[in-house]
Amino acid sequence: METSDPTKEKWWDEFIDLENLRDEVVHTKQAKSEDRYSQFLSKKIFKTIGVHKEIIKYYGYYISKNKRELLKEYPYNFGFDEFIPGLMSKANYEESIRDLRNIPKKTTKRNSRNK
Repeated sequence: METSDPTKEKWWDEFIDLENLRDEVVHTKQAKSEDRYSQFLSKKIFKTIGVHKEIIKYYGYYISKNKRELLKEYPYNFGFDEFIPGLMSKANYEESIRDLRNIPKKTTKRNSRNK
């Protein structure tokens, strides 16, 4: 299975940014910590960390055309993931944890009487 040259894709520069950010984290140098942390707090970080979806779509396209049987073994939806990172309130965070762990919402006495 041959793919086109990924370096020619429009997401390639973002991938390089992600790779550089990863290298900064793994090979931490104290002198560069302020620069690294400022990258984590920038709005651009969401675009940088989101590039994985484009890469998965890119390879997913070739897998679906040439090795479709792999989709049964390794299903991923190839970039149609609905998760979008963002800020949330404490209440939203707690609700998401309950949803992820299948913990039912607590009912109040008023709600339990109405049942």
